[in-house]
This record gives sequence, C-alpha cells and structure tokens, in this order.
Amino acid sequence: MTAEYSLCEKLHSKVGKLPSYQFSSLPSDLPSDGVYFCFEKKETGHGGLRITRIGSHTGKGNLAARLREHITVNKDRSIFRKHIGRALLNCDRDPFLADWDIDLTTRTARDKHAHRIDFEKQNAVELRVSDYLRTAFTFAILPMTDCAQALNFEAAAIGSVSNCPRCKASSTWLGLSSPNSHIASSGLWQIRGLWGAGLTEGQLSAL
Repeated sequence: MTAEYSLCEKLHSKVGKLPSYQFSSLPSDLPSDGVYFCFEKKETGHGGLRITRIGSHTGKGNLAARLREHITVNKDRSIFRKHIGRALLNCDRDPFLADWDIDLTTRTARDKHAHRIDFEKQNAVELRVSDYLRTAFTFAILPMTDCAQALNFEAAAIGSVSNCPRCKASSTWLGLSSPNSHIASSGLWQIRGLWGAGLTEGQLSAL
C-alpha cells in the first residue's frame, strides 16, 4: 500500500462520517466556514463513494454563499458549474461549447460577446447542470473557523486525492467527457492544485 493510497483512504473514511447534504435542499444552518467534499453517484473508492470535488471559500463566513453559487443558474459565478457544462456539451459534441466558455461577468465582456450568445440555449444548459448537481451529488463539510487553515487543508486534500493511484474515475464518469484533460485524468471536477503535496498524518490526526 502506497502512502498516497493510505492517506486518501483515511481522508475518505473521516469525511464519510460527516453529515451529508444535497444541493437540492441546502439547509439554512450550514457551517459558516470550512472545506466541502463532493461525492458522486456511481463513483466509488475506498469502500464507499469517491470524492470528486474539494472546495473552500474566501472571506469569513462565506462557505454557505459559495455552495449556493454552485446551484445558482450562472456558470460565470461557479467554475464547478462551468466544468460540468463543458463536459455535457463536449459529450454531445455541441458547438455551443465555445460560447459556454465565454465569461460574461464584466460589462466589457458583455458588450463584446453578448450579441453572439443564444441565451435560450445557454439557459437550457444551465438547467441541465443544475439538474446534474441536484441528482448526482452529495457533499460533506469539514468545519474550520480559520479560513487560511481551511484553504491549506483544501489544497493538501486535493493533492492526496489526485495522487491516489487507486481512487480513480469509473468508465462512465461524466468528467471523462471534459475537454480539459486534467479533469479526465485526475477524476476530480477541478484543475487547480492537482498532483500537489498531499495531506500529512498530522493533518489527518488533527481532525
């Protein structure tokens, strides 16, 4: 057993014992700060559901707001949503993928690109993404009052899961259709922090 496998297995075991939530019904009493771990139906690892995304937030008390951004119909406020939409469109070989990639957050971007966007089509994709988030995912939260500590733990956890040689995507995982090879090869809905330094025994013991 490799060290990476052992630490990833321990992380899954500890996180798997935390309360489970769904994007379809976010409660009002979510922890205000911490790290969240997403699990996906039919994705297994270490004797249970496999972690397929790890995230945190910036700004004190903003964890619940960040999680709600993932379920709000606006892919430019959530890279998680954008990744899922890309995979859905790429799986369908839909040319709208090029327009989905455009970020319309700023006024300058809207003035430059809005005329080319089929917003009816975009809304349809947004609804597909929301449906996937509500039906395919559950998540757990590791509360942490220190935001800097939470961001450090998030980065280390991403390193541990992405480096685990036995915690990989199934052959039917939607992420395999992502146009980003990092998502497909890591088995995680993210591209930042992959294959970095993982968790230490001390960090896991502190939980």
